[in-house]
Amino acid sequence: MFRAMVTTLLLLFAFAPAYGQMKYENIKFYVHSTKQPETVRLYRLSLKDGSHRYTTSKTEVDYLQKSLKRKAQIVPFDAYVYEKQVPGTVRLYRILFSGKDETHLQMMTAFEPEMLLHKNAGRKIHTMKAYVFPHTFKKTNAPRSVNTKDIVPMYSFYGGGHNQFYTTSEVEKKQLLKIYDIAMAAKHLEEKTRQQEMAAKIKVRRQVVAARYRAIRKREPTAVGFKGTPIHVGNVKWAVVDVKNKGKLLKSTNQFIDTETTKGKFIWVEVQVENESNSPLTMTAPILIDEKSRRFTNKTAIFHIPEDKSFFILKTLNPAVPFNGVLIYEVPEDALGLTLLVGDMNILSSNEGVIDLGL
Repeated sequence: MFRAMVTTLLLLFAFAPAYGQMKYENIKFYVHSTKQPETVRLYRLSLKDGSHRYTTSKTEVDYLQKSLKRKAQIVPFDAYVYEKQVPGTVRLYRILFSGKDETHLQMMTAFEPEMLLHKNAGRKIHTMKAYVFPHTFKKTNAPRSVNTKDIVPMYSFYGGGHNQFYTTSEVEKKQLLKIYDIAMAAKHLEEKTRQQEMAAKIKVRRQVVAARYRAIRKREPTAVGFKGTPIHVGNVKWAVVDVKNKGKLLKSTNQFIDTETTKGKFIWVEVQVENESNSPLTMTAPILIDEKSRRFTNKTAIFHIPEDKSFFILKTLNPAVPFNGVLIYEVPEDALGLTLLVGDMNILSSNEGVIDLGL
């Protein structure tokens, strides 16, 4: 018994990366932990790909052990099931999924509604000659003919794909929960580190964009933003929805208008702007600047954008009605560090924000 437990724990640690993704589900059903009259062994096999298979068939065990593709190993498992139904037991089903080479086992269930759910989804059901006690089993309600002293719960863990893991061992359960907690803590730390690194990069980039603005305007910007992140300038909310480097060709969407060409490059910018005040505002197109402090105005290219897009034109912007419009700029080939200057649409105001386009 001790040797079996050690062997299992060594396997758990050997496959720690895979087992780290094993999330505890619930108790699926109950079985005997020792051999009882009319019961047979439920085998647990670990396959080459890290998945598991469960069977009462010694023939299937032998096949999987001899298979070069599977290279199955029997993993110690204290589980015995009935070959024929006895009072208080229900049928145990295996749910099989189609794999790349042959059918894979994914899970077991003794809950008929769950089996029917998978069956209706087109999955193959293999009944096995096995009967177990349902997940609602209580020793106090067990038939008198059943020896309940060694009846234990079958714990279920899911690791994604075809990797379903079952155990009757409290030690294994605790170990899997511990490995999962460690894996989740590591994942959380990794994500936190990634976010911190991203925040540091954004902070640096924000400082660079703000410095470029100061060099041109000789003052601090009202707000600094990036593609996909809205900024507020006075009572106007701006957001860059999409940015594209269209290269040297600007294709026409009208058969009577020619495709435009340039020795530089065309920059497509789709913005969303919203008036957050209580009065109408007159929209004005933003100016594009590059890292050399060169300024560019948008082209009148209404016939060079798709029909499902709106061209950014001089118009009245009513309160609380967002407008999406496309701006197209013609810039030199060497134009880099492109940012958009956006205002509050008030000619008496000096409020101005900058949005980094990431180009």
